Amino acid sequence: MKNITILLLLCLSACAASKKVESNPSKTLVVSFYSIGSGIDYKTKTEFDKYVEQFQNTEKKTLPVSKVQKGREGEYDYCIDLKPLSSTEQTKFIDGAKQLLNTGQWIRIAEKEKCNP
Repeated sequence: MKNITILLLLCLSACAASKKVESNPSKTLVVSFYSIGSGIDYKTKTEFDKYVEQFQNTEKKTLPVSKVQKGREGEYDYCIDLKPLSSTEQTKFIDGAKQLLNTGQWIRIAEKEKCNP
């Protein structure tokens, strides 16, 4: 009985030790400007470009941003790697982006999603 208890404790401690703990989990934000036959919301896209630039200037951090053109009507996917930001800054950026983008049309926002080239 004593051996079984020791064996269980060893197994549990091994499982707990194998879990990876991240203090600052990196996030990826994917913003897709899509179209339904009439082009994208260029006004909101321009405002979003300004928002990203202004955020980087204010926080004095550079965000890796890749833009991938998807279609013939100006569709774009923005893939923004938020690794350079702290958890608080990531939340601030995402909240600000959502607030701005929720006023536009034909925009999809996804967190922790892989970017497709």
